[in-house]
Amino acid sequence: MSGARVSRAPDFYWGSFKLSLARYHLKLAGLCILLGLSACSQKPGNQGAVHLTSKLTSPIDILLEWTPASGDVAGYALDYATEPNGAYVTFQYLPADQTHFTHPRLMSQTSFYYRVRPIYGQVTGPLELRLSPQLSDAAYKAAFDKGEDYRWAVPRIEPRAPAALFPLTGKDADKAKPSDLNGTYMPVSVSGFQLSWTDHSSDEAGFLVEAKSDGDKSFVAQSVLPPNTNTTGFALGPPHRKTTVRVRAYYLGPASNLESKTTGDDPSP
Repeated sequence: MSGARVSRAPDFYWGSFKLSLARYHLKLAGLCILLGLSACSQKPGNQGAVHLTSKLTSPIDILLEWTPASGDVAGYALDYATEPNGAYVTFQYLPADQTHFTHPRLMSQTSFYYRVRPIYGQVTGPLELRLSPQLSDAAYKAAFDKGEDYRWAVPRIEPRAPAALFPLTGKDADKAKPSDLNGTYMPVSVSGFQLSWTDHSSDEAGFLVEAKSDGDKSFVAQSVLPPNTNTTGFALGPPHRKTTVRVRAYYLGPASNLESKTTGDDPSP
């Protein structure tokens, strides 16, 4: 996956929850939160079950493959645990057109248990974020690498005029779509934008900030936010100066079957 985003894959912690996303999220450590929240936010529905398979492609790499979910699926959440009845952690959010993923460089001699859950929900229209061309590429990167205070970017609930709320399932699901998505450039940041929207869903598991840049095939979740959130920060990373974002009120469909594999010895010298 290519393109401008807040992140690409450092480990980030919010409370006791861990999210592994793109490296630029190391700079915006307040934006991707509460992945563990989604692990218990699942709704029954008439969507078809997802069938998951797994295999070791090396002693410490596990390939996961699954059948596509039915219905208007927006993506997939991959969960894992190290015990069959343990606490499952969502470690990856993937677009709807991807039905395989390799979990790489795992701990040796360890059992991993997996499940996949389809993501459903309602999404805003796209919004393009574009940085001013005033800075040269070198100056942009240098400013970005200095580090910034991103306390302004922490997801939160801003007081707004009351809006009508609708469930994400049922005949009025289209009315539960978030609206009025807006992005405001923050001058205190070299590449940060304040995103805001109006919440119209009554039962979301949370919100996903999805991004798609030039060269990307599809939108991919970049930030995972708790229910009722209506504002958060988002930043581009060098060399990218524009991207398109949207916000999804989401819920999770029924989980797949559980799959398990036990890793072997680490082949690294």
